[in-house]
Amino acid sequence: MNLFIKRNIKKIRNNIRFYPHREKTVCLIATMPKSGTWLSQYFFWALKQYIKIENFHPEKCDFNKTKVGNFISFDNSSIFVGHATCPGYEYEVTDKYMEKWKALNFWNPGYNWVNHEINRKYFPKFNEQVKILYLYREPLSQVFSYFNYCKEHQDPLHKKHASVPLIDFYTKISAIDSYIKQYHTFKYMKNKYPNNIYLMKYEDLISNPIESFSKICEFFNINNSKHLLDKNIKLALDFTSIENLKKIEQKTNKSLANDGNRNSHIQGEKYGKYSDFLDNKDFELINENFEKLGYSLNDFEI
Repeated sequence: MNLFIKRNIKKIRNNIRFYPHREKTVCLIATMPKSGTWLSQYFFWALKQYIKIENFHPEKCDFNKTKVGNFISFDNSSIFVGHATCPGYEYEVTDKYMEKWKALNFWNPGYNWVNHEINRKYFPKFNEQVKILYLYREPLSQVFSYFNYCKEHQDPLHKKHASVPLIDFYTKISAIDSYIKQYHTFKYMKNKYPNNIYLMKYEDLISNPIESFSKICEFFNINNSKHLLDKNIKLALDFTSIENLKKIEQKTNKSLANDGNRNSHIQGEKYGKYSDFLDNKDFELINENFEKLGYSLNDFEI
C-alpha cells in the first residue's frame, strides 16, 4: 500500500478513536527510539486497569489476545504514545536553526511516525491545554542501543545499517543527525510553550520510576485519590519490571514491539558499552554533528 495512503488511513482511524475523548486533556508521550516507549505503554495500560478494576491480576491476562496499544484513555485525559517530533514545530519560522534543521534527515521514518497520524489538537499553537511529555536519552547510549537493536532485526535495511563500523552509524548513517533533529524540536518548543511541554530523561525515569511516573501523572491530570494513585503507580511499576516484561515476550513468542525483531525488545548490557568501541577522535566527530544545531555532547551529560 502507498505510504501516503497508509498514513492517511491511520490518521482517520486515530481521529475516530480520539473523538469520544475530545473533551479530555490531550496528552502525548513523544519518545526517542530506544528510550522508554514500550515501558510507557505497558505502565499506563496497567495503571488504567488497576484504577478501573478492583483486585486486578495482570498475570491472568492472555497477552496473545490482550493488546497493549499506544492510545490509553483515563477519566480526564487521553494519552497517545510514540516516536514524534514536537507537534507544530514546523510552524516556528522564527527559529534561527530552521533551515539547518530542515537540511537534516532521519535515517529511518521511525523518529516521527506519530506526526503523520495526529491532528491539531496535539499542537500547542492550536490547543493551549495540550500536554506533551518528551522522553529522551543520553545520545551516545541511545545510538549504541539502536545500533545493536538493528543487528537482530529482520528488516534488511536495518541489518545493513548495523553492518557498518559503529562510528559510521553515529555519523555517516546519520543517527546523530536524527537524534538532534528530533531533540531540537522539543528543546525549542519547551522555551516557547513551557506549560505544555515537559522534557524528561530516560535515565531519570529508570533510576527513579515512582517519582518520575508520579510527576507524569500530575502533568497529565490523571486523578485518582492521592493514596490510591500512589498505590496503583507502584503496582503498575511492579507489572512493568524488566523480568515481567520479558515473561510476556516469552509467553507471546515475540518482542514487545512486534516490529521484526525476533528477540527481546529489552537488550540490557549484553553488547557492552559504547565506550568499549569509541575513542576520543570518534567523540570529536560525533560532537561536530551536534554543533550543526548549536549543541554539544556536554549538554547531555548524565
